[in-house]
Amino acid sequence: MEKSVTCDVINFYLMTVEIRWLQYLKDGRGSVPLERHISTSPAALNKDGTYNVSGYLMLHPQSAGDDGTTYGCLVKHKSLTEERAVNFTLSVEEPRGSRNVSIGVLVAFAFLIMFILGLLWLSIFKKVTPTLSKITGNKNLVHMERAALSCQIMNVRQRSTEICVSLKRRRGEKMDIITRKCEETETSSQKKMKSDEGEELMERGASSSLPMQMEAILDGKFVRTKRLYHYYCSIFITPDIKVDNEAELTVSVRHDSLNHPISETCTLKVIGVPPKLSEIVAPRHIIHGDSVALTCCISGFKPRPLIITWLKRDAASNETELLRCDSGETEVLDPKYSHRLRENKHDDDSYSILSSLTMKPNIKGDHGAKYICRVSHPATGSRQEQCIDMEVTGTLLLWLNF
Repeated sequence: MEKSVTCDVINFYLMTVEIRWLQYLKDGRGSVPLERHISTSPAALNKDGTYNVSGYLMLHPQSAGDDGTTYGCLVKHKSLTEERAVNFTLSVEEPRGSRNVSIGVLVAFAFLIMFILGLLWLSIFKKVTPTLSKITGNKNLVHMERAALSCQIMNVRQRSTEICVSLKRRRGEKMDIITRKCEETETSSQKKMKSDEGEELMERGASSSLPMQMEAILDGKFVRTKRLYHYYCSIFITPDIKVDNEAELTVSVRHDSLNHPISETCTLKVIGVPPKLSEIVAPRHIIHGDSVALTCCISGFKPRPLIITWLKRDAASNETELLRCDSGETEVLDPKYSHRLRENKHDDDSYSILSSLTMKPNIKGDHGAKYICRVSHPATGSRQEQCIDMEVTGTLLLWLNF
């Protein structure tokens, strides 16, 4: 005789849920998944935005030998840390006329009712301590580029909850960026979380007093089946390498069930972008005694501090430093040379610089020498250079005597 077993999963959100059926082998030898004679109903939407789904298993007990077989309904959902199972044991009796009742189904139904009642009791009365995940997101933050960090505050049950995001820079005081005190309120249709400003929780906060641009967003969801709240905290920052590198970002939670606040801290690693050097540009013909400019293009770097050094390398590979430019301040070491600097700041806070070395070359001192533009970027530790071989030609003068 065919019998149907129903496994109801109710009041869950998000909509995606997985229901599996197992048959446990006798004498504890494991289990096998059931893939035939099973079905799952479409998700039904409740008025409060949650969903209901039912799974069905059709049993065809053949004889009393099936008596005592245990089956399980396993439910997997994003709100559960592990699969939840409901088991029942089949009881089979030989047919007695028209009164052929499957005792196993009744027993399974009774176990299911007991299990649901137990879950309801745990969800309403059991004391639950909130948990806080680690702060995740960008491991290496780029100077003046917007990035996102995040963490989750889970298993918050009723009562007052305070969530705080704070920042401590090196040799600085700890500063609270945003604090939200959330209270539980109830409407006729569903539970919602309220902040101390009286707005629904999806709060945004930003601090205008900090050099680093920062915004924190709290998104709260009520899990009706567990009667718990889960928060997703998103933190958007635009860090400055000078003050925010190695700063400590902390998310802390206070709750009535906690004797002490719980917190998670991460150390910010802010990096710069190294410069790119183009080949040195020079006139096609360099004439003895004529003014010449050698130009090196340095682009795409941040932050701004940069050291530019022009050098001359003779045939014996001896290098002579001609001038040095550190963050716009130029020190000329040989009066034969002069320096011109043109710079641009771009929308992404990166910089481009044209460094030009001006001189009047001569055949004896400059022909065959190498001129080098060497660039150091302290924020990234980058050290690069470009060089050009100087070829100086003279002018031909003809004198005619009559």
